[in-house]
Amino acid sequence: MSLDTSLINKLQSVRIRNKGFKRKAVLPIDQELNYWEYLKLTLGENVFVVKTALGLDIIYLSEVERTAYIHQALYLFKPLLNIDTGITVKSLSNEDVLKDFGNIVKTLSKHPQLFLSSCKKLIQKFNHTQLRTPLSQLLYNCFDSELNALIKVGNIPYASKIEKSEGEIQWNDNAESIIGKINGLYPSPGAFFIFKDERYKILKAELGTKSGEVGEVMTSDLEISCGDQKSIKVIEIQRQGKKPQNINEFVLGSQITKGSRITNV
Repeated sequence: MSLDTSLINKLQSVRIRNKGFKRKAVLPIDQELNYWEYLKLTLGENVFVVKTALGLDIIYLSEVERTAYIHQALYLFKPLLNIDTGITVKSLSNEDVLKDFGNIVKTLSKHPQLFLSSCKKLIQKFNHTQLRTPLSQLLYNCFDSELNALIKVGNIPYASKIEKSEGEIQWNDNAESIIGKINGLYPSPGAFFIFKDERYKILKAELGTKSGEVGEVMTSDLEISCGDQKSIKVIEIQRQGKKPQNINEFVLGSQITKGSRITNV
C-alpha cells in the first residue's frame, strides 16, 4: 500500500480503555456518534472513531498532539454517575497508528462473529464519512489491504457471511452517499442494483453532472440519476455471473441503455 508521507507525519491516535481492559463500553452507544461529531467540529473533519470491545480509538490528523483535550472531551458525553478514574489513555503517532489499526483488524479475525460484526460497523462508518477526507481514505485503504490479505489466505468467510441486502443501492439516496457505499463495500460484499431480475455490482463510480428521474439512466455510458438531482457515472461494473468490466466494454452488449429505469428505489 502506497502511503502519503505528509499524512503519516500528522497521523495521531488516542486509545481510551476502561481500567483493567474490562469489556465495558467507554461511552453509551447513543453518545458515541455525538462524541465523534463534537471532535470533528472542534478538531476538524479529519477525525475517525473506532469502537472495539475494549474501548475507543480516536484517530486524527494534526501537527500537534491533542491527547489531553480528546480525553477531557469524553466526559462531556459520559453520564455523570459513570465518571471515575477507571479510564486509561495512550497516544500513538505516525506509522504506529496505522500498524495499530491494522492489528485491530488482524486480531478481530481470530473471532469470526465479532470480526464480521465489527467490519459491518467499520463499513458503516466509512459510508458515513463518504470517504471524502484524506484520513478516511487512508484508513479505508489500510482496512481494505488487511481485509484482502485475510481473504486470500482463507482466514475469514467474509463475503459469504455479510447479508447481501446491505449492499443494495437505493437510488433515492443522494449521489455522494451512493459513492460512499460503493467505495465502502468494495470489494466485498459490494454495492449492487437489480435490473430485469439480474444483479449488477458497481465496483467503481464517480459523481456525474446529469439530473433526471430517480434511477433513470441518463447516458449511454451508464450515468444514473440519484435522489438529490445529481448522478453517478459508473466506471467499472460486474454483471451477475460474469467478470468485472470497464464501462466501455460493458455497454457494448448491455440491456441497460439510455432511458432505462432502475426501479428498486
